[in-house]
Amino acid sequence: MFHLFSKILSLVISPYNWIVVSFLLSFVFKKQRVKFVLRIGALIGFLIFGNRALINQVYKSIEPAPLMQASIQVPYAYAVVLGGGLAHSNHNFPDRIFFNDHINRLTECMELVQSGRVNKVILSGGVGGLSRFRDIETDHMKTFLVENNWPDSTILVEANSRNTYENALEVKKILDSLHCTLKILLITSAVHMSRAEGCFRKQGIPLDTYPADYQQKDKLEYLEYINPDTKALGEWQALIHEWVGSLVYKWKGYL
Repeated sequence: MFHLFSKILSLVISPYNWIVVSFLLSFVFKKQRVKFVLRIGALIGFLIFGNRALINQVYKSIEPAPLMQASIQVPYAYAVVLGGGLAHSNHNFPDRIFFNDHINRLTECMELVQSGRVNKVILSGGVGGLSRFRDIETDHMKTFLVENNWPDSTILVEANSRNTYENALEVKKILDSLHCTLKILLITSAVHMSRAEGCFRKQGIPLDTYPADYQQKDKLEYLEYINPDTKALGEWQALIHEWVGSLVYKWKGYL
């Protein structure tokens, strides 16, 4: 039930949905003043949540400082990479794996293993969406690594979890089965790291964090300060989802 609630909540808190609903409601009400307020509200919402400079500043204020690879002296026995929907298949192209913008979680881990700073990888994440037709992303992630000549023995897969809290629970089971008490390296998106770290520490897992998938830009083009960016609307939804998720997790005692 909690999983279903969290997915429905993601739709409710979407700025894009706020804007669309506000604009559509302007055609429902008959009073011109109400129509005007709703349409102006939709326009203002679009200009605010579609502003790249604003969301970039938010990213800079909330994304944690990176852990530099050169600072890692002793290799970690295990790095845990959280999925979050970064890999999927397309039955029209059965010989390929498709990745979204969060692929940096996996590529950063690949660099760490190849440079000898991590020995083995635990890929964590099952079917996180509501659709029963979604496939298991960690299977695709493992397939991608094996196809790129990674030894199967260096990859562990946890495909039961549906959210960050369950990621921590399932990884804890794996670490206990391996009798591993050493620090792991937790890899996930920078904006997601605070909630992920809290969940893993709550389960008593010793760890260091390795934020990846940074969204902030060091420089913006001049037009990005004034030209609305529709992609930013989806990014705001992800940010608000993270903030609300942290509040709900604290209320549930997951953090």
